[in-house]
Amino acid sequence: LLQFDYFGINEQRCLSEKLFEAQFGLRFGRAGGGAAAGEGAHRVAKLQMEELTEPQRQRIARLNRNDILLYREALRIFRWRLRLYGVPENATCDA
Repeated sequence: LLQFDYFGINEQRCLSEKLFEAQFGLRFGRAGGGAAAGEGAHRVAKLQMEELTEPQRQRIARLNRNDILLYREALRIFRWRLRLYGVPENATCDA
């Protein structure tokens, strides 16, 4: 992951844009919609873990172990890069 110049986190669209802007000196257009523009447009139904039995949760965690580890590492690097480029974690994407 460290070899990638940039990557964003889907659940953190605004912060991903802010990081991109800080890293590359570019600005995203903010045409209408304010902070929520584009939020949720890609959403699909999600599995609710609390609706599963404990054996089902354990099986999902076991089968997706590497994905979970990769995602956690990506979040750690993403947050580090936010700090490195001075992007506050509470930044907003207001117009």
